[in-house]
Amino acid sequence: MVIPNSVTSIGNSAFHGCSSLSSVTIDNSMTSIGNYAFARCSSLSSITFGNNVTSIGYNAFRDCTSLTSVTLPNTVKSIGEAAFYGCKRLASLTLSNSLTSIGWGAFYGCSSLESVIIPQSVTIIDEYAFEECARLTTVISQIKEPFAIGIVFSRSVYDNATLYVPSGTKSKYKATKGWWIFKNIVENDLLHIDGGQFVDTENDIVNVYDLNGHRITSPQRGVNIVRLKDGTVRKVLVK
Repeated sequence: MVIPNSVTSIGNSAFHGCSSLSSVTIDNSMTSIGNYAFARCSSLSSITFGNNVTSIGYNAFRDCTSLTSVTLPNTVKSIGEAAFYGCKRLASLTLSNSLTSIGWGAFYGCSSLESVIIPQSVTIIDEYAFEECARLTTVISQIKEPFAIGIVFSRSVYDNATLYVPSGTKSKYKATKGWWIFKNIVENDLLHIDGGQFVDTENDIVNVYDLNGHRITSPQRGVNIVRLKDGTVRKVLVK
């Protein structure tokens, strides 16, 4: 389904429960997606967002259990409560670089997510935003001045995942409510690419990620992010 140019917003519950809807293309005229707009569209596997969407309402894509990948355009500033709640197959997530707020339970139960990058622009992360995302092993925060948060992640994530933070900010994170729960906090400017490095042997590599933080099976041509056996993270240039 293609939302035409004449439409500037999708109203509340507009396509709620349309179980046969498999793909949606939202044109550049669209600025907002209403509450429950596509909730329980259980066959929805593909969404293409236009470049003018600024807000996603609460429960907008709740229980879209076939959805595997979401890339939000850089115009999106807010994600409502439970917007992607229960999207259990969502494995790839790219958040907007202008995002300021992530609502309560926004990605609650997205149990296939392995990594997430929180942009520097974010100023609000409500509780349970990434609760029941037990596969998360990599949380990359680009926030240079961490602010207090509640319980955002599952206990297993706090215990086992690695939180990567900008260089020089580890002590701030360890002193800030919510962030201090992470047992593994590592300083790395993962997304500040000013050149690459080479890893001497592929046998040292444990995990490989692209520049959006998505886990990939092996290093690709260009700059990659790799986690080594000793726990360090490096940028790798593959020519």
